[in-house]
Amino acid sequence: QWHALDKSEQQKYYDMAKREKELHLQMYPGWSARDNYATHTKKKKRKKEAGVNNSCPHNLNCKSHFGLDQHHNWCSDCRLVMCCSHTFNI
Repeated sequence: QWHALDKSEQQKYYDMAKREKELHLQMYPGWSARDNYATHTKKKKRKKEAGVNNSCPHNLNCKSHFGLDQHHNWCSDCRLVMCCSHTFNI
């Protein structure tokens, strides 16, 4: 449809856009399109120490903290390890 219009018809819309641009510059003089985008820095991956379970919130693991009879209080990582250790010991 745009290409079907005469040049004079198209010029009318170009003029409207130019007026809107000037109005925007007056209303927001310091605005930049870059304000819409944040600069992100790359996050460095940390290496985990071997043999230490840092995901458990307790100093020891949940098995030694709560005991076997209170396994419902264990964190999800310790529950997963318990589940895996049971399946391997069968």
